[in-house]
Amino acid sequence: MPKVGEQKSDIEDACSFSSDRSLVAIADGTSTSFLAGEWAKLLVAHFCSPNESSIFEIRERWEEWLRPVQQEWRKLYLNIKTDKTIPWNAKGGDKAHGSATFVGLKLQPPNQGGEKIWEALAVGDSCLFQVNANSKDLTAFPITDFQKFTTVTKCFHSLPDYKSHQPCYNKGSYNPGDTFLLSTDALAEWILRDYSIEGSQRWQKLISVNEEEFINLINQLRGDKLIKDDDTTLLRLKVVIVEDRITDPPDKDPSPKKKLWLPLIVGLSLIILVVVCLLFINNQKINNANLNQDSLPSKVIPPEKSTPTINATIPTSDNSNLPMPNYLISTLLKKIVME
Repeated sequence: MPKVGEQKSDIEDACSFSSDRSLVAIADGTSTSFLAGEWAKLLVAHFCSPNESSIFEIRERWEEWLRPVQQEWRKLYLNIKTDKTIPWNAKGGDKAHGSATFVGLKLQPPNQGGEKIWEALAVGDSCLFQVNANSKDLTAFPITDFQKFTTVTKCFHSLPDYKSHQPCYNKGSYNPGDTFLLSTDALAEWILRDYSIEGSQRWQKLISVNEEEFINLINQLRGDKLIKDDDTTLLRLKVVIVEDRITDPPDKDPSPKKKLWLPLIVGLSLIILVVVCLLFINNQKINNANLNQDSLPSKVIPPEKSTPTINATIPTSDNSNLPMPNYLISTLLKKIVME
């Protein structure tokens, strides 16, 4: 929500989330910096892009993690500098840079032991709140006391020349029904202030408000001088667990028995096919012989003294590469002739 008298296009806050909602982030571009809104958008998009790193790993190498985003911002800055349609006084100086506070959350899927872990990364006064589904207890990060909010805050900067502040890290467990609220500083300060008032539950409206109700609430808080007139952003995430999606490690080394099933089935299928074909051929021969006997004059045909044989090569160790069906066909035909 923009400041009073400004438009949505003037908002310098940004928020984003991954397609599966396991990664969410918000950033608050500082109004005194250059291209602050664009810098905030780049930060949240980078955090919510697919990656295999844990949040703790990102925190340990945060300067390396920040570098690609700084390069993207630099490209945007250079495009503006060379754009002749933009007035010179809107292009910024050589050392112009963007600054933004940031908070990002990652929900890990339940592991084999049923553990459900969240990790968070934050710099500055944008905050994360976890609301317990049963008790409505509030866990805050990185600021836990409304009196700790100041006019000067830590930031990520878009130029490496300006030393960004090292982010804070935290983790915890979550359960189905829990709600996570990510908010920029003005709203975060009010949430902690209202939570500190015994018996007050006004902040709990944020757990279920729709967009229209949120706008009305912020306007009312501004009118009552309970919240600063600043860009105000809230990102709400409610946890829903699908139990059958517990992740198992992939079977990287299947047992030999599993590997043998496919060739065994194929081999048996080929043998059955050969037997059926031979039975069909033999039946045709018998039918043809009966037809020939019916067409000849009646006379006794003396039996042959020798039994017909069919030559077949039996696979041995010397010719093991010859096809196995030859031996099977020879054996079956001998049996048929003998009968």
